[in-house]
Amino acid sequence: MYDMNNLKQLGALGKNAEAGMKAFQALDQAALGDGTIPKKYKSLVSDL
Repeated sequence: MYDMNNLKQLGALGKNAEAGMKAFQALDQAALGDGTIPKKYKSLVSDL
């Protein structure tokens, strides 16, 4: 299972791989933000 303590490492990742982290953040915003697919449907798909 995913360990929430790994979130503490995101700061170091942002410093050491800035371009990669920016790309990941853009992907995260596109996938989770409002857009073509409503949040309700995203929530339903994530429960599968």
